[in-house]
Amino acid sequence: MGTASYVVVGTDKAYETFYSVNHGAGRVLSRNKAKKTISQQEFNESLKGVICLQKSKKILDEVPLAYKDIEQVVGTLWEIGITKKVAKLKPLAVLKGED
Repeated sequence: MGTASYVVVGTDKAYETFYSVNHGAGRVLSRNKAKKTISQQEFNESLKGVICLQKSKKILDEVPLAYKDIEQVVGTLWEIGITKKVAKLKPLAVLKGED
C-alpha cells in the first residue's frame, strides 16, 4: 500500500525458474503479528503521504512494515538476470473495502 510496485519482464534466463517469479515482496510479519505489534500511528506514518481511504484497525495487517523491502526483492531478480525493470510505480492512493 505504501511502497512502490514494479513492472518487470522476464529474460531468457527466466527458464531457470520455469518462467515464474514472486508477485510481491513477501511478508516479514504474519497478519496476526502485524495487527498485534503495529500501532495505528505507525501504520499512518508508513503510508508516507499516500491517501488511504480506510485507516481502521481492520487493515493494520497490510502495513508496509509487514513486508520485505521491495527494492531488495526486485533488485535481486534484476541482479541475477531473471527480470528486467520496465517501470517503477509509486502509490498515490489506496482504497480498502469493509469486511
